Amino acid sequence: MMNFSATALSGVTLLDAPLGEHRFDKHVHDTYAFGVTLQGVQTFNCRGTRYANPPGSLIAFNPDECHDGEPGSPEGFSYRIIYVEPQALQSLTRHHELPHFRTASLNDATLSGQLIQAIRATQPQETLRSEALLEKFLLCVTRHHGRTRVSDDSPTCDVRARRMRDYLHARVCEDVSTAELASIAEVSRVHANRLFNQAYGISPHAYLNALRVMRAKQLICSGASLADAAVASGFADQAHMSRRFLATVGVSPHRYRKSITLPN
Repeated sequence: MMNFSATALSGVTLLDAPLGEHRFDKHVHDTYAFGVTLQGVQTFNCRGTRYANPPGSLIAFNPDECHDGEPGSPEGFSYRIIYVEPQALQSLTRHHELPHFRTASLNDATLSGQLIQAIRATQPQETLRSEALLEKFLLCVTRHHGRTRVSDDSPTCDVRARRMRDYLHARVCEDVSTAELASIAEVSRVHANRLFNQAYGISPHAYLNALRVMRAKQLICSGASLADAAVASGFADQAHMSRRFLATVGVSPHRYRKSITLPN
């Protein structure tokens, strides 16, 4: 069963996903994500490219980057991944600008080994070693593969798509309609959906659900009850949140709550 846990570094969370056949819906994270496939083949779509990652392959997702995930082998796949808050990565690397990773699959056996070693050190009584290994990996992956974002790295969208995305961010808890988005973008309803998909690789509806799941995770981590987190994240009720949460995160909100460390 998938398990989330804190690491020795503030702003860095670990997900341990044992061998399974879970299929993830299209979604985004508000963090960077660096993972390594351990068993089987992990397949996913990102930025219009379909990847098939065998054991030892390294994954790198930028914040707000749409992707999905599913098994690419009969036995399923297992992996470990760390989620790094942008401020934490910026602080560790001492960069004025956040790095951008141009490909979601990095062919770098050395870094894969570093990440596996750092993750294995995340255990009781090993804080100093875990901190050092995690910092080493993040510094190296940024130095060797991170780039300063330039215009041709940005999503292929215009100001109309960005307006729609900003509108969704501002109204996570509201019941947004296609007509509203079309009005904001000053295009037809059909064109609004097409424009958003072309820009971000995900439908407005799926993007809004991803935003709600991210907010629910934050609230659950802060100690909110599941019922309160559901309402405060814009879901109709707890059951609605549970369905979307499982499809995006891979575990139920209840399981996620049990696996994380809540504040005292």
